[in-house]
Amino acid sequence: MAWLLSVTGIVALGLLLEILLPTGKTSKYIRGIFGLITLYVIISPLPGIIDKIADTDFENVFSDVAVDYEFVGDISGDYFAGKEKQAAALLEKMGYEGVKVNIVGKEGIYYEIEYINVNLEDCDISADKQNIFISEIKTEVKNFFKISDEEVRIVGYKRH
Repeated sequence: MAWLLSVTGIVALGLLLEILLPTGKTSKYIRGIFGLITLYVIISPLPGIIDKIADTDFENVFSDVAVDYEFVGDISGDYFAGKEKQAAALLEKMGYEGVKVNIVGKEGIYYEIEYINVNLEDCDISADKQNIFISEIKTEVKNFFKISDEEVRIVGYKRH
């Protein structure tokens, strides 16, 4: 409140000075000095504000804030479910119908993939081209999720 009164007072004094000062070379210097004084009055509370911020114990300020891990886990699961559907749709578009994609996330680390199971149990793949199709599916899944070969596991295919 005192700062606001100081700023108001300096502005009023500036207006009075403007009315009373004659025009000329001296008035330019007086206005310049008065401008510096005005600037000083306006920024003078900043060091006190900065000290208060520096002295604030932010650990106590945010001590009541906590992560809802159940909610984060649910969101992560929904994210993975959406990505599984997208990958299955991509494979279906390529002609691999019945492929199921299952993402297994890293324990305690949300949104991070540990590995992906690609289940070919319901997918009809001919025995003579099985290795080619499996390799192609693995490559597509790997590229879609931007993961390594070791993180893509092909399961459920029938060995002919």
